[in-house]
Formats: sequence, C-alpha cells, structure tokens
Amino acid sequence: MAGIYIEGGSDIFIDNCTFERCDIAIDARNTKNLRVNQAHINDCEKGVKLDDCWDSEINDIYIDKKAYKYSKGINNFRLTKLTTMVRFYMRAA
Repeated sequence: MAGIYIEGGSDIFIDNCTFERCDIAIDARNTKNLRVNQAHINDCEKGVKLDDCWDSEINDIYIDKKAYKYSKGINNFRLTKLTTMVRFYMRAA
C-alpha cells in the first residue's frame, strides 16, 4: 500500500510528511507539476515512484536504506546508483 497514491493530477504539493512502513511512500502516475518537499521515508520498501510525471520536483528528502534489502540483481544496482545520485543532488542543493 502506498502512503500517498496520485494518478492523473496537476499542481500537487506535498510538504513536510513522514512515511513509515509503507510498500511505497509516494506513488505518482500521469501527474504534472508535482512538488515534494521535506519528506522523511522510514522503513518503507520503496521511497518515491514517479511514472510519467512531467515538470515534477523533489527536494529535501531523507530515505532510509531498507529499500535496498528488497531489490535483487540488476534492480538493486540501478536503485542503489539512482538513490545515490538523487541523494547527492538533494544535499548539494
């Protein structure tokens, strides 16, 4: 179950939320101009999943490392590299 599930919307702003023990913290699909700011994602299998979300922005998010435990093989490599890159840019901003 997702903490927040969005399908088909625009100009959505999620601010200062905490997600714990979710399958996916934020699951958004076919959404335009989604803004996520200051989210803490703890003990979730997946953090943020965006599918066909245009002009979206994610800022200041803490994601714990539990998500790594659920991925295997190539998915784990892709998730780890992407998460590392996202964390780098979040901290640099």
